[in-house]
Amino acid sequence: METPKVCVIGAGMAGLAAARTLADAGVAVVVLEARDRVGGRVWTDRSLGVPIDMGASWIEGVDGNPVTELARRHGVRTVAADEDAEVMFDAGGAPVAAALEDEIEALTEELLAALERDDRRDVSVASVLDSLLRGHTLSAAQRRGAAWLGANFETTWGAALDRLSVGGILDDEEFGGESHVFPDGYDGIPRALAQGLDVRLTSPVTAIEHGADGVRVIAGDTVVEASRAILTVPLGVLKGRKIDFSPALPAAKLAAIDALEMGVLNKVAIAWDEAFWKSELDAPFFAYLSERPGEFPFFMNLAAIAGHPALLALTGGTFARSLETRSDDDVRRALVAVLERIAGEKLPAARGIRVARWGSDPFAGGSYSYVPVGGDPAAYDVMAEPVGALRFAGEATNRTYPATVHGAYLSGLREARRILDE
Repeated sequence: METPKVCVIGAGMAGLAAARTLADAGVAVVVLEARDRVGGRVWTDRSLGVPIDMGASWIEGVDGNPVTELARRHGVRTVAADEDAEVMFDAGGAPVAAALEDEIEALTEELLAALERDDRRDVSVASVLDSLLRGHTLSAAQRRGAAWLGANFETTWGAALDRLSVGGILDDEEFGGESHVFPDGYDGIPRALAQGLDVRLTSPVTAIEHGADGVRVIAGDTVVEASRAILTVPLGVLKGRKIDFSPALPAAKLAAIDALEMGVLNKVAIAWDEAFWKSELDAPFFAYLSERPGEFPFFMNLAAIAGHPALLALTGGTFARSLETRSDDDVRRALVAVLERIAGEKLPAARGIRVARWGSDPFAGGSYSYVPVGGDPAAYDVMAEPVGALRFAGEATNRTYPATVHGAYLSGLREARRILDE
């Protein structure tokens, strides 16, 4: 049994930010991490022979973003990711006509304006989109464009549109500037932050005894006693009640946990020995307007972005959740069928695929938090409130920047500073 000053639970970006800050200030810290790696939902997979970020991918707005400074400080390479440099393909695989692209862009602007002016706030994005579409007479191609727009929202937020609250998506803030991605992998940042820290991997916490004066954290045969604990596990773990708290968490905290939900953004990576695709796919991003709602709406071309012969399909919400129960072979066949429509030819055999299934990940329970219809953005503030010797961090405790890596990182700094100021 050990008695450090602080026990940090979770070695994702929030936990590492807190532990690094405290350790650099001379505070004794132990970090308990359930996985066999650091990073949490920052996960760079290299099983296909190239680094592919299956969790977080972006610095979302580089201007003033703390992740920008982390990447610079630790020598982690980034490149600009211009999502406007996107080619769109229709259901049959042909490039979308310029007129339809313009119509989709106009509809996007209409939807964003409608969301901004909607004064009911606690209504679903689906209801706003449906109301908007009732004012249009759409061709079959335009309907596919509208469906793709909905799928794009689901991919961004990880939530089905009928569950996603308008008020929730309008409540947070963003950093300015272009977005960047990591050609060598996002995991360079958490690995750098973890250097020199006492991080215990494969140590899932199952119970926490806590009071005003200290905590007792139990992870299998490991028992850590500390004056404070910073709990940084994902919202999905808390929603699953996978940690036994003694005494139980206050009713207000439990209500906040229940008032938010976890979205799912699942990625499918597919790699070849060399990039073979035609010139239309030289763009860093391309979109697919499927006949099936939500089917592989958005792709990152890692050959164009990072020089890797691989494509990364991004899916969200309803379709992403459907991948959770499908085999890798089934997903591969479906993905290759879409790519062959776009390529107009049979594809060479792939080196392999990798499928993320964040919704069924026992240490995540989803990709990131969102405010559902009937929820309240103020729940993020309650999530951040201390309980005795317990402190809480993670993207689901940051109302200003939820569902982001920078939000998680800033929340870890917040809780470390709270302890240092006590």
